Amino acid sequence: MDGYEAHFAGKTDEEGFKQYFDFIGEKADIYKIMSQKAIMYLELADGQLAPYPGMVQLIKELYSNIPLALVTGSLRSEVDIALKACGIENPFSAIITAEDVVKGKPDPEGYLKAARQLRVTPQDCVIVEDTPSGVSAAIAANIDCIAVTNNHSKDELHAATRVVDKLSLSLF
Repeated sequence: MDGYEAHFAGKTDEEGFKQYFDFIGEKADIYKIMSQKAIMYLELADGQLAPYPGMVQLIKELYSNIPLALVTGSLRSEVDIALKACGIENPFSAIITAEDVVKGKPDPEGYLKAARQLRVTPQDCVIVEDTPSGVSAAIAANIDCIAVTNNHSKDELHAATRVVDKLSLSLF
């Protein structure tokens, strides 16, 4: 898991594979590997994914009141599988995936693009993140960030505007 966290968590596959193969000093056709990874992910993930406790209800409650965007380093096909696994129709007014950006997190490009698609200023947004690279992207975009300790400690996410163990509607 440490290798995954260091090289892939919160990043696009392209950035993660480039960083990983640079780290191990090997040359590889990362685009072929990315294609194979996407196929394997879709096969393995279908029917296996489960949302974090309370996440679906929170999204539904927020969706009824404010426009939502999803910014992810995942591929659109992976997002579709995850939404299906959550049992929710697409509640997002904007979805920015790895295919939609030149640079993934920690670069702020995805978050700034989402704000533009929502037709709001970055200062009117709040980002929910659970990775250090995502928190860094939020800071770089000058957007308030609530970090949730799903897979990282409070210390790892400390740069966020607020770090919580669990999300709730009262945070918004």
